[in-house]
Amino acid sequence: MVRHRVWLAAALAVMVVGNGFVRSEEKPQPKPAAEAGEKPEGVAKPVDPFAVPEGNDSKVLNLFVGRLMRTPPKTRTPEGILEHLNKLSKVADELMSREIDDTLLEQAVGIKFQTLQLRSQFGDETAAKDREAFIAASLKDQRAPVANFAKQMLKMQKIQGMADLKPEERKSLIAELVKDLQTGELVDDEIQFAMMAAEILENAELTEEAVAALGEMAKAVEASGSPNAKRIVGMLEGKSKRLGLLNNEMELAGDTFEGQ
Repeated sequence: MVRHRVWLAAALAVMVVGNGFVRSEEKPQPKPAAEAGEKPEGVAKPVDPFAVPEGNDSKVLNLFVGRLMRTPPKTRTPEGILEHLNKLSKVADELMSREIDDTLLEQAVGIKFQTLQLRSQFGDETAAKDREAFIAASLKDQRAPVANFAKQMLKMQKIQGMADLKPEERKSLIAELVKDLQTGELVDDEIQFAMMAAEILENAELTEEAVAALGEMAKAVEASGSPNAKRIVGMLEGKSKRLGLLNNEMELAGDTFEGQ
């Protein structure tokens, strides 16, 4: 069985840069002023959506994070989005400073990393340096979810830049990805990384390397004994065959329309 990790990073990215904003026409309209003679209702004090609840109760904190992920930036300007991301980053820091369960800790690390990623996209020139510092510190963290997340992010960055690596370095990286597929229980990250690597090699017109890599990965998945191995192997082999066909010249025989 393929194990799925619980990361809210993707949800965060969609919320900020996709369609997660509340459009002005979708905002609830203000209620009409109280009629003359009516007693005004008490006005509730605004609740800060970024105020992390006290304590380490997993249920309370998970509900808080869920609500936070549905909270859009106040304004959709680059400045407004950066302000929103910085607030989310501080929430992640606060959660990571507490003794929380591993699932919640993974979510906090994911939020932190994605805010650093997105800050770069919205013009924050310090974000790249902060991201590298965060990964470096996380690699030394004694908590497994934090250190493992940092390792995965480093691997993802290496895969994204593999087209610029030397042939022997690309071969070594593919061998590492194959080993991941062979070791322990299959996780969705490993499969996504495998497909990402093949896609990047294909886009770099390194088709032969992509086909060879997909073949090795398919064998590794098949040997894993996972109940989903057949489906995943079919997906990898299907992509490999498609790339193989694209890389072969097709010979045509017979007369042309002009009879030649």
